[in-house]
Amino acid sequence: MNRDNEPCALCARFKITGHEPQAAQGNGWCEAWEKYVPWNGQIGVLFKAARDEAPRRTFVEKHTNKKETETV
Repeated sequence: MNRDNEPCALCARFKITGHEPQAAQGNGWCEAWEKYVPWNGQIGVLFKAARDEAPRRTFVEKHTNKKETETV
C-alpha cells in the first residue's frame, strides 16, 4: 500500500517567516525538531496540519517548479 504524505511545508510547525534566507532555498524552521528541514522532508508523527494551507501550497509549488527547472 502506497500512501503519499503531505510535505513538511504543510505542517503548522514548519516556519518560514523570520527565516527568509533559508526559505529561499526551500527550507523552513521545524519547531518540533528545532532545526531547519526541507519543504519536502519526511513527515512523522509530529505533523500537524496547518490552517493557512493556501500560502503553504504556493510555497510548495514554487519550490517544486524551481527544482524541475534547475535539473533541465
